Order: sequence, then structure tokens, then C-alpha cells
Amino acid sequence: MSKPKATTKNKQVTDIMKFKEYVIKILNGMQSYMCLLEYTLEIEFPKVDNNGAFAEIKTDVVYFNVNIKIYPVTKKLYEQKKYFQVFSYLVHELCHILIEPMSQELSKYLVKGENNDLLEDVTERQTQRIAIAISRNVKEYVWNPEYGE
Repeated sequence: MSKPKATTKNKQVTDIMKFKEYVIKILNGMQSYMCLLEYTLEIEFPKVDNNGAFAEIKTDVVYFNVNIKIYPVTKKLYEQKKYFQVFSYLVHELCHILIEPMSQELSKYLVKGENNDLLEDVTERQTQRIAIAISRNVKEYVWNPEYGE
């Protein structure tokens, strides 16, 4: 007796679960690799994109809580097998944890009510530089779910 074929709906659910498992595995593994285990990660997968953002992070540097939202556009990259790109975006979000305490302290010295885009720009650039340095030094078997197949 043959097995029933998976319906399209079942395949979509399975694909979503694989993607979520991949993201959670990468974030938890890299959290350890980057010595960020004192932080509690909350990971969300909104169903609607946010103006083209791949992910978004909110960091509480006092209570060590982090909320990371992974948007559907990131899942599309995963489906296209652009695993290193997805991995790099996830590492980038974790790198914000490293930069955020400094950024928050510096923001205290900015003039209230003025356009303070410079701090945000510098923060984003430095976050990306750190993310690149880390991502390029992680072995492929960590970020490629098809490694060794």
C-alpha cells in the first residue's frame, strides 16, 4: 500500500517549520558562539513584511531580553537556498546586541529633538562590519542545512 501524497498545504506547513527550525538553530548556536548567553531570546515570525526588512531586533540591555522578528522576505531567501545570506542577516541581528549598550550610552549626549541619524548610521555600519567578520569565519556546516548531502 502506497503512502498518501502530501498535500500542498501540508508541504507549506512543513516548509515553514523547517525554516523556523533553521532560524532558531542558527540564532541559538550563534548566541553561544558570540558569548551572548546571558540574553534571553524571543523569536517571532510575523506573517507580514516590514518595508523590506529581513529582520528586526529590540534589545533590553538592562534585563538582557532580546526580541527578534524574522520577516517573510527572509523565508523567501531560504527557499531560494541562499543560506549564507540568511545566516549573515541573522548574525547581523545578533551583532546589534554587542553594539546596543554603547549606542544607548552615546544617545544620552545627543541634543533632544534634533535629527540624530548619524548615530544610527554609524551603529548600523559597525554592526555590519562585526557581522561580516563573524559570518566569514563560521564553517559552512553551521549555516548550510544541505552540507554533506
